[in-house]
Amino acid sequence: FRVEEILEQADYLYESGETEKLYQLLTQYKESEDAELLWRLARASRDIAQLSGTSEEEKKLLIYEALEYAKRALEKNESSFAAHKWYAICISDVGDYEGIKAKIANAYIIKEHFEKAIELNPKDATSIHLMGIWCYTFAEMPWYQRRIAKVLFATPPSSTYEEVV
Repeated sequence: FRVEEILEQADYLYESGETEKLYQLLTQYKESEDAELLWRLARASRDIAQLSGTSEEEKKLLIYEALEYAKRALEKNESSFAAHKWYAICISDVGDYEGIKAKIANAYIIKEHFEKAIELNPKDATSIHLMGIWCYTFAEMPWYQRRIAKVLFATPPSSTYEEVV
């Protein structure tokens, strides 16, 4: 198979909002070693999970599946800004299933990968926006969550409103 043609078709389906068709196309290549295919598969898996018709059980499976694809994409190409971005997004999603301790621990990893995505592609508006949300979330962290974070970690994730902008 020709990766370029598949990527072109995948991007067309994504831009057309053909989420199910995109997922069906890309899952045929889930054993691929190509980072560009893998991060797109992570995004497609996550997008299917977000659809209103997806059951909670299926959503959870898709979220973890998306994380695996994003992780493999990063392993194949550490200089792919999109692989870093989707890895951070997928880790954040997985946090919804793993509790507060994992969510806080993952916050460091999420920030690191958004920063790397921005470093690799400073013009990617999505990465910049999501990094801003990350900063806002930790600037707004309620005192009781900050206290839990302090108990669990020597230095919990933090941010200021200046970092948001």
